[in-house]
Amino acid sequence: MPRFEPPNRWVLWGSLLALSFSGLVGCAPNEPGESDTAPSAEKTQSVPAKASQPIDLQGFNLLLITIDTLRADRLGVYGDAKAQTPHLDTLARRGVRFESCYSHVPLTLPSHSTLFTGRYPFSHGVRNNGNYFLPQNEVTLAELMADRGFQTRADVASFVVSAKFGLGQGFESYDDSLGADDLIRGFSSEIPADEVAAGLREWLRQKRSQPFFAWTHFYDPHQPYRPPSPFAERFVDDPYAGEIAFVDHEIGGILDELESLGQLERTLIVVTSDHGEGFGEHGEVGHGILAYEEALRVPLIFAVGSELTPSVVRERVRLVDMLPTLIELYGLESPPGLDGESFAGFLGTGAGPSPGSGARARDVYFESMLGRDENNWAPLTGLIVDSEKYISLPEPELYDLETDPGELDNQVRTRRAARRDIDEALRDLLLSSRPAGDASRARSEEDLAHLEALGYVSGNSARTAQVIDPKQGIRLERELQKVREDVAAGELERAEAGLEQLTELNQELGVGSFYFLQHQVRAAKQDTAGAIAALEAGMERFPDSERFPFLLAHYQLQQGNSAEAERVARSVLEQSPKFSQAIILLGRAVEQQGRLAEAVTHYRSAHVLEPRNVSLGRRYAEALVRSGDGAAALEVYDPLVALGAFDDQAEELVKVAMLSSRFGRPDRAIHLFERVLELQPSGLHHLSFAFVLAQQQRLDEATVQMETALRDYRHELNTQQLQLAEHALGQWRGQ
Repeated sequence: MPRFEPPNRWVLWGSLLALSFSGLVGCAPNEPGESDTAPSAEKTQSVPAKASQPIDLQGFNLLLITIDTLRADRLGVYGDAKAQTPHLDTLARRGVRFESCYSHVPLTLPSHSTLFTGRYPFSHGVRNNGNYFLPQNEVTLAELMADRGFQTRADVASFVVSAKFGLGQGFESYDDSLGADDLIRGFSSEIPADEVAAGLREWLRQKRSQPFFAWTHFYDPHQPYRPPSPFAERFVDDPYAGEIAFVDHEIGGILDELESLGQLERTLIVVTSDHGEGFGEHGEVGHGILAYEEALRVPLIFAVGSELTPSVVRERVRLVDMLPTLIELYGLESPPGLDGESFAGFLGTGAGPSPGSGARARDVYFESMLGRDENNWAPLTGLIVDSEKYISLPEPELYDLETDPGELDNQVRTRRAARRDIDEALRDLLLSSRPAGDASRARSEEDLAHLEALGYVSGNSARTAQVIDPKQGIRLERELQKVREDVAAGELERAEAGLEQLTELNQELGVGSFYFLQHQVRAAKQDTAGAIAALEAGMERFPDSERFPFLLAHYQLQQGNSAEAERVARSVLEQSPKFSQAIILLGRAVEQQGRLAEAVTHYRSAHVLEPRNVSLGRRYAEALVRSGDGAAALEVYDPLVALGAFDDQAEELVKVAMLSSRFGRPDRAIHLFERVLELQPSGLHHLSFAFVLAQQQRLDEATVQMETALRDYRHELNTQQLQLAEHALGQWRGQ
């Protein structure tokens, strides 16, 4: 058979690339938008945790599962008779269940930062979601495990814990791609439990010669509650419980995978949550602003084969204690400046106190800066000492959790001495904190004055007399929830009327979401001027917030006002240069104006910050191809393909395959085309694959592919493609 040499090799390849990338090049810069039966409650009495021999976890894997927004009392084993959580209940019954575990902040990123560093939020500096980053000099559990030779893996379900916020430190692989199609990802970007579990199971099946540490994060119980079938049908009246049951089901699949791989008995499984959820007990529906028990009490389960004596620990533990405990269990090197202390003694090992030892209950520091950051309300801090819980606010609160677990009887005025003592203990705790990298220096009174000026110690800050107590502000949030429900139901007139009724209250209390909802309603009603005015009003009320100018730039872009979108995006980036969504938006704005080279520069900057953002990577690569730099585009595509981001996306795989063939990676191109034809056989795909094979002189195989294209898919090919195919096939046949 004669050697295939097309008359003009690069003209032919140019034609092929044009054909295969037609969808890519046609990607309009002006595209809109980014945007089982129920177990009974445990009835057996608790058994003191005891073990005559300390457990030895050398060589054991560690699987840490965090279920976002899961309050402890919504699992069957914690007393909810209606719950359908058989797998978590079984883990708890064959392991150690902690009855009283506390989070320190009812927000996802700060809470996970504390769990992974063993340091309070005021120590590691992450106080809220979104605009905080865990510093690189903080030492994380993943780093310590990696240093001991563990393979490390994270599968996360929400943008809130993307690697870019600092939690990726120490993880060899960190899947935060989220499968998101939206280019400018935001806090609503998430994936369901089945996708998270599938990613972990696939990774577990990889061959390895060393133990692993895997963190799996489920986000499903977070609002809005939308469990899939059949859980939606089972929990029509309680979709929150349906989300929890769905997560439990997927955890069962992970346990089955571990068992099939022979790893279940050699894996320590730890299950907990970052915080709980309120259902109106103290006025808050959701979480983040207030810090009552429903928001702070979380489940905690340790299970590892038959190594632990099944037991229930009543003593209080905290998420800040997790890292010190795992350090002791695995013999890791302990970093300086830890705020937590090991509870390995409660597991029947270690030097710490054991159940029933009479050791003093651990104090629990807690805080929420959401109201401060989002609405300029007073910051919330507090401390639990023994059974007394003190909440430091302009209107302080003091509860005895032993006699008043529902926190209904505020004793702050009748027990002034107790309030004073705990308030001083709170001050002392903040004074004793040591930032990372400065473990030798205790904070001085001057440092405390600085903390008070920032509002970190609200009960003693002169500033708090002029700010709103979040207990008052939550009144407006509660009313706004009704407006959100109207917007979701498409009841725009009723939503608009509700906002009008709340205008005066908003002037008094000031909630950022008021302006966002106002914008949503007016935008949905095609009131462009009104939608813009709502965001501008939010900018005026909250001049330090990035949220409103970013939303304004995004909306202007959607309206086709790219020059104005560019102007506003640049103003956002002057304030926050690492705000990756604003960088992406700026790239889109200049791309709409025809400045492709500049757009590529902005996409590159954002890609450095979010290398696993699939939609961004795709956009960046496509822009590179349009600018003529296919080799650079291939470098962007490569890690996305390795992550499996395009495993089920035939058109994306075709683009990567053609680039691979064009730039000297023919074997990879052939492998990708084989996958493409499994997913989506078509005339163009067979034709393109034929030319890739021909370039490698595999003319017999190329002939088969081209004959298939002409025989089975001729009707799909246009005149130019048919002529190209028939000409090539004639050459290959020696005609």
